[in-house]
Amino acid sequence: MEYGVVLKRRGPSLTALLRWSGLVLVAGGLLMAVATALHPSRETPATILQSEVRLVAAHVLFTLSYLLVLLGLPGLYGTQSVVGFVMFGMAMAKRASFPRSSGILVVVGAPSQVLGFGLAQLVSPALWTLAILGSVALGAGLAWPGYQLWQTRHPDPLSPAPADADRHHSTRFPGRAASP
Repeated sequence: MEYGVVLKRRGPSLTALLRWSGLVLVAGGLLMAVATALHPSRETPATILQSEVRLVAAHVLFTLSYLLVLLGLPGLYGTQSVVGFVMFGMAMAKRASFPRSSGILVVVGAPSQVLGFGLAQLVSPALWTLAILGSVALGAGLAWPGYQLWQTRHPDPLSPAPADADRHHSTRFPGRAASP
């Protein structure tokens, strides 16, 4: 007789959560349009008194629509965050502002992390290592330029250097005399 590990799924699958998230966003978007159509174009004392029921209904629908949008955004964010991290990492790798390697770590780490999470849940817990390695790469790719930003002293763009004070005041604020 063979013994194996039986994994019990707790709660809905990722696919089901993403589908529900999409449905909630559709409902929120439709309610937002209905609320806008119901709401008077101007809120003056006269329109408030004349269309109080419409106004209250519109505000209730706005509240409900924004609540639904807030509930649906995590699904939208979850599907778009990997693409955003990859594009952000590519931009970091192309710029000379930060080490090219940090951008490459972000480009490789974000998809590896998400792929590892998904595969560990759906295929085998042994693939959790991929999620860990992706997290380490993504974390290092973000921490490295973060450390550089933290260590570098940046001049305040609103405070001109003492020697340039007259020039900055006269060009930045036309018509204003330079301060002595």
